[in-house]
Amino acid sequence: AKKRCWLVDSKGLVVHSRLHELQHHKIPYAHEYPEEIKEFIEVVRKLKPTAIIGVSAQAGAFSQQVIELMAELNERPIIFPLSNPTSKAECTAEEAVKFTKGKVLFASGSPFPAMEYEGKRFVPGQGNNAYIFPGVGLGAVLGGLKHVTDGMLRIAAQAVADTVTPEDVAVECLYPPLTKIRSVSAKIALMVIEEAKKENLATKTVASIDDVIKNMYANPGSGMDFPISNIVRKADVGYGVLRNPVLNHGLSFSLEERKKLNIHGLLPPVVRSFQDEVKRIQAQLDRIQRPLDKYIFLMELQNRNETLFYRLVVDHVTDIMPLIYTPTVGEACQKYGHIFQRPRGMYISIEDMGSVKSILANWPSKKVDVVVITDGERILGLGDLGTYGMGIPVGKLNLYTACGGINPDRCLPITVDVGTNTQTLIDDPYYTGLKQPRVRGEKYMQFMEEVLIGLHEHFPGVLIQFEDFGNTTAFELLEKYRNRICTFNDDIQGTASVTLAGLLSATRMKGTKLKDELFLFSGAGVRLACFHMHALHAS
Repeated sequence: AKKRCWLVDSKGLVVHSRLHELQHHKIPYAHEYPEEIKEFIEVVRKLKPTAIIGVSAQAGAFSQQVIELMAELNERPIIFPLSNPTSKAECTAEEAVKFTKGKVLFASGSPFPAMEYEGKRFVPGQGNNAYIFPGVGLGAVLGGLKHVTDGMLRIAAQAVADTVTPEDVAVECLYPPLTKIRSVSAKIALMVIEEAKKENLATKTVASIDDVIKNMYANPGSGMDFPISNIVRKADVGYGVLRNPVLNHGLSFSLEERKKLNIHGLLPPVVRSFQDEVKRIQAQLDRIQRPLDKYIFLMELQNRNETLFYRLVVDHVTDIMPLIYTPTVGEACQKYGHIFQRPRGMYISIEDMGSVKSILANWPSKKVDVVVITDGERILGLGDLGTYGMGIPVGKLNLYTACGGINPDRCLPITVDVGTNTQTLIDDPYYTGLKQPRVRGEKYMQFMEEVLIGLHEHFPGVLIQFEDFGNTTAFELLEKYRNRICTFNDDIQGTASVTLAGLLSATRMKGTKLKDELFLFSGAGVRLACFHMHALHAS
């Protein structure tokens, strides 16, 4: 499969004559070619790829000329601009459809609205990792997985592609609608557990899809999501219930619940269903204009009533996901210190080296199923945002709950602070992290060893997802820990998996197989290193 994958990086086509200057993860894709070509359009003209995949974070990299050339070379060109956020996308859906005259098979990393071209409706598929990681995480938790393998992520891609219906195909959409994402996650979880059994990596068994669904975080608001008998702390009765976002149901507490929890009289007498409360919140949200202000509003809601927050996300996932994750979370991260309200998750700095174990003991939940961890070096396509990158683990875990049914009380977002090389952050009076250059090398790896093994030991069985690490450290950490603890890197493996799902759908629409396609990547970044492995197995 590697022979069918070619890369173009900032210096041009990755070829064998450039081996001396290539990073190690690009070397397997450095093919023999008689010349070095710098311009992307010239590479397309000479290699004649059937698919171009953008992971460059360079807006406009797929120019009109490039797209028109792809349409000239292919009856059904595959064009995937996967970079996030939307402002970094290599092209828009409208450009791809218009410049190929409706021939394109399209998927993007950021959402684009449905459109019409010459009387035909197009619904652009979003190659959103949320199709993959919540189901993989759910499978890891329910199956008690020792490790997450590439085989499991290949199975996850197959599950997503298999969910695409004739109705989706009719509007040229390569992915199922987001409204089905919880059922997709349940299917992925079951298939991942089955694959883990074959690889002798599952410690628990789940027999059927019904058992998976039964073990997912209950429909938020469908009933009390916590047994009253479990509330034993003094702070969690009476007014403490209303101040605790995990326990607070606001106006949706029944009269009986209000009496049992000693909050009768502390709320207005009206009792409203969660469905009615969702309508009220949705109306407030609709009156807010800017996406960032909508993000702030939703984070405030989560900070006071998590159940209502998740009920809103589950009921309106297509509308809410772009507000709590990409693309809006990119702007939120850039301004994280300026819009900071209430700390979520944990911050562990390089200055805490030697005492990480005692810091982890401060986390109030004794059972954690999923950790999403970042060092903030490569936040989306925005670069080094340091501790401002905390919005990514927080947003990712919101999707683990909303899309994958992971109990939010068992989710832990973590930012490790080793400094930042972004001068504007060091100069920012509201920056929330260490104002020093990034620590690298041996000290960095020793610190990460203490953090990761500390998490593994303090929360037995926890799944640790790496998120938005820099290219070099992302590969190094994944290779060092993938066979020691239960972990995966969503930027490397998750993106490869969801891309594979889209490509499987595209080749089915074309009537071809993956082995028949020639793939050209624009931007040899961290996201595509495992692609060839997934493609090899699938084809």
